Amino acid sequence: MSAPLQDAADGTVLRLVGFRIADWRFCIRLSQVQTSLMPCEITRVFRTPEFIRGIISLRGIIVCVLDLGRLLGLDGRDDSHQRFLVVSESGIQAAIPVSDVFRIPEIPDGLIEPLPASVAPAHRAILEGVINTVGLEGMDGRTGQDTLTLIDAGSLFEAPEVAALRSRR
Repeated sequence: MSAPLQDAADGTVLRLVGFRIADWRFCIRLSQVQTSLMPCEITRVFRTPEFIRGIISLRGIIVCVLDLGRLLGLDGRDDSHQRFLVVSESGIQAAIPVSDVFRIPEIPDGLIEPLPASVAPAHRAILEGVINTVGLEGMDGRTGQDTLTLIDAGSLFEAPEVAALRSRR
């Protein structure tokens, strides 16, 4: 992987992948995305929390399907999805069902703003910040929303609910 791009004014430029779950827009660092794939059959696993939809086989490797919408308790959540976004960090990976995956132009990391105070403490551990996309060249406005919520895969896998599942092995 190439070195991060530099922006003269703000330092590192972020390379992000955008995705949508129902009406909610998120992004994640490109370095944390393994692949995006069409949906396949999910095998349900007995006695798992509601936010674990089951498992899939990704080129012969079993991958947990983590329902980020359920984990975050999103309103208007839609159980249909068009793709899986497979994310990984430190050898851990999960497939996240998403409605859409979209391009985000490279942006200065200085555009990451703190989370609103209304975000629950349990969700703050997973969410890194928000990015205002108004005026960003290359962003398409087809969804009519102006912000993206930045997810950190490492923090997602360390969230107490998710980390507890790894310790059950």
